[in-house]
Amino acid sequence: METQVCYNKVAETCLELWPKTCFTSLQMLDYLVKLSGRTWDDFVRNPSFKSKKADLIEAVLAAPDEDLRPLCMGLCTSWCITVSQATGGLDSNNFGDQGHHRAAYTNDGIVVDSTARKALWLSDKKTEKVGRHGPWKGFRPQMQGCSP
Repeated sequence: METQVCYNKVAETCLELWPKTCFTSLQMLDYLVKLSGRTWDDFVRNPSFKSKKADLIEAVLAAPDEDLRPLCMGLCTSWCITVSQATGGLDSNNFGDQGHHRAAYTNDGIVVDSTARKALWLSDKKTEKVGRHGPWKGFRPQMQGCSP
C-alpha cells in the first residue's frame, strides 16, 4: 500500500476509534470502585459512576503519578492491536517495546502510539514530540523491534 494511502487510513482509524473506545483495565476499575467508596457488589448491581463523577475526576487529578502509573498497563498494546486490526493489518507492521511501553510502526515511518492518540508519520529529518513516550525520530522509533 502506498505510504500516503496507508497513513490516511491509519489517521482516520485513530480519529474514529479513540473517542469510541474504552481501554479500562480491571486495575483501573478496581481503583475507581474503591475511590468511590463503593463495593464490587454495589457496582455490579449499578455499574455507573455518574453520581460521583466530579468527585472521582478531582481525586484522580490529585492522585500522585506513582498511584496512577500501574493502572495503565496494557493500554498501549491494546491500542496498537486495535488500530492494526481495524485497518486490515498494516503493511510491514512492527511492534516495538521499551520495556514499559509498546507502539506499532511501519517501515515507512507510520507510528501508532496510545499516548499520541493519533497517527504519526515520520521522516529521517522530522522529530515529533507527542505523548509521554516520544520524541519519535526518524523512520524507526527508538525501540527494540519484536514480532507480534
